[in-house]
Amino acid sequence: MGNDGFEQMSLLGDAPVAKPALNRLFFALMPDEQDAARLFQLGAELRMAHGVRGRPIGENRLHITLHHLGDFPEVPELMVNRARQAGETLAHPTFALSFDIVMSFGKHSSNPPFVMVGSEENLSGVISLQREVGVRMAHAGLAREVEKSFTPHMTLAYDLKTVPAQAIAPVSWHARELVLVHSLIGQSVYFVLGRWPLKPTA
Repeated sequence: MGNDGFEQMSLLGDAPVAKPALNRLFFALMPDEQDAARLFQLGAELRMAHGVRGRPIGENRLHITLHHLGDFPEVPELMVNRARQAGETLAHPTFALSFDIVMSFGKHSSNPPFVMVGSEENLSGVISLQREVGVRMAHAGLAREVEKSFTPHMTLAYDLKTVPAQAIAPVSWHARELVLVHSLIGQSVYFVLGRWPLKPTA
């Protein structure tokens, strides 16, 4: 890991040149291996049913983003340490969640994500966890990175086709841990930098 160096000097030495952001950090929920395989298969059926032919999100990358911490030229060690501190103080119970709608986000995007979403009632645990993680982040010095607006969703693929919101049979799984993810932008590669189990329900 390097520092936060967001700029480098140009060859002429007279103006800073922004480095490309190659690294992304985010807090997420990820299904365990068994649920991921099942969700991937269900996602394949949904893509086929709705004519979505874009490249699918791999089963080892299926997730719900809770807080996007930023995109960086190099992984910022200080932010990772603060995020880990936030994760270590988490005390949220495990919960079940369910998606019952598929749709495309971003009507004006050329390659919109095809996602699963659901009602607030079916995703109340996700919403509660996202808020608690935000509180823990603020206490750890990451208040600026807390997502104020949040729509729980799981992206299945990106495609040229835009799919209007449509009801589906509920797709359920059980959230058991919070993860801190480092992704390489545009390379479909994830590294998990931290895992924190949610508290078993009584």
